[in-house]
Amino acid sequence: MLQLLLLRHAKTERSSPDGDHGRALTKRGMTDSALIGRYLREHKLTPDLVLVSDSLRTRQTYDIAAVELRTKVAATMENQLYLADSLTLLRAILETPPEVNRLLVIAHNPGIAELAHSLSSVGDETQIAGLLENFATAALAVIEFNTLQWLDIADAKGRLMHFVTAKSLRSDTDGEDE
Repeated sequence: MLQLLLLRHAKTERSSPDGDHGRALTKRGMTDSALIGRYLREHKLTPDLVLVSDSLRTRQTYDIAAVELRTKVAATMENQLYLADSLTLLRAILETPPEVNRLLVIAHNPGIAELAHSLSSVGDETQIAGLLENFATAALAVIEFNTLQWLDIADAKGRLMHFVTAKSLRSDTDGEDE
């Protein structure tokens, strides 16, 4: 049984002197990253490996979430995941070593939402349908596959086990963009 965790980076500043690749998290983005990390820990979803787009915002999302996991997890920064489409993301996942049972990918929309939607064929139909429209910043989809090899997930029926947004985890849902 394999689990794929797909996480969109947290809320970022609108622009950066370093261009899009260098946009940093906002205060809310930092808070949301910690909430997602805590959610992963509390639901026993600690990954065996993390693939992270090499943009500043995805690296910051990972760094903050990793603190909340309270365990060391191997992570690789991947330039190919920066603004990647769903097919590029899938190719990277298919190259995952066989000893990895739970993989976390931190990347960008629309690719991450499209991939979550295309791989989730079993589960709550409303949640699956909403993946394309509701994959907000710091949204997390957990998809489980009844297979033992990552190469087989494209043909397997993935079950959407969890779909959560940082907004749903926040105690203050006032919608402020800090």
